[in-house]
Formats: sequence, C-alpha cells, structure tokens
Amino acid sequence: MHPGSVNTFADRVPRFRFVAKIIMRLFFKTWDQGSYNSLIAATSPVVHEQPEVYKGAYIEGDYGKVRKPSKDAQDPKSASELWVVTEKFLNDIGVE
Repeated sequence: MHPGSVNTFADRVPRFRFVAKIIMRLFFKTWDQGSYNSLIAATSPVVHEQPEVYKGAYIEGDYGKVRKPSKDAQDPKSASELWVVTEKFLNDIGVE
C-alpha cells in the first residue's frame, strides 16, 4: 500500500510557509486524501469480496488501484535484508 505524495511538512516550514502551502496544495495530497488507500485496504467491501485480487497486492496511486510493485520491491534479497533490519530495530527498542 502506498499513500502517494502527501503533504506532511508544509506547516513545519518556518520561513515562506505561505508559499510552501501553495506549492504543496498544487502537487501533493492532503493528509486525509493520503489515508484513502489504507482505508480502502482495511474497510472496502470490494476488497473483502475479491480477496484473490487484493491479497498480497500493492495498492497505489489512484484510490484503490492495484498496481505491480517496482522491480526493487519484488527483490527477495532486499525483502530479506529489510526483515533483518526491522527485527533488529524492534529488538533494540524493546519490542518483541
């Protein structure tokens, strides 16, 4: 699941905040729009009714669209490395 380009930082720009907000509004989704793909994946009756389409699928871009992940995202070596790094991080902060 990918939320797309979401404006999560325009309010944190101390200088030129007004200009940053205008630019962000033109090219980025709002916070609530960024949550749509997560909400679709979690609550949509279509996802529930068609598990063969959505199970393990990558939802990106336009709301609820199933896309093929990038070549890097499909790399088993990268997936294994991410798993190891994630486990180490969680262990380091005391989450088991």
